[in-house]
Amino acid sequence: MSNKIENVLKIGKGIHERYIGTVTTDILKEITQVFTAEPNSKNNCHEVEELEGVGGYQRRATPARQNKFAEYLKKNPDKYVVPAVFLNGRGKWKFNPYNPDKNNNFGYIEITDRANIMDGQHRCGGFIRLFDKSAIQRDCEFVVYKNIPLEDE
Repeated sequence: MSNKIENVLKIGKGIHERYIGTVTTDILKEITQVFTAEPNSKNNCHEVEELEGVGGYQRRATPARQNKFAEYLKKNPDKYVVPAVFLNGRGKWKFNPYNPDKNNNFGYIEITDRANIMDGQHRCGGFIRLFDKSAIQRDCEFVVYKNIPLEDE
């Protein structure tokens, strides 16, 4: 996997380093996953039950809720979606500043593997459903932490 997200702001340092930006919904399913304890084959999001020997913790998705959110998005194309989704980049999302000499807090992210959705699986599922069923692309706001240990998610 190799994706890139432009126009990202970096804030914080160390364990608190995180990036704020938007991702288009056409790639949202490809770059995120739900670290779940209760898989649901009808979930619009990609799911994983175990990573690095650690079991998932997210509750079972409610696809009807995701689908209802997709309908809301379709009927309200100019409405804001608040709050942003919160992700754990698991060290797989690398921030690169555009101009390290002037402002090393604004740049792009290179993605080599999926981020875990820590908060927002139903919003993500709605965005994904909207794109999959209607080919409507939207921007999804995110905050991604650089690398939270799985046990601390």
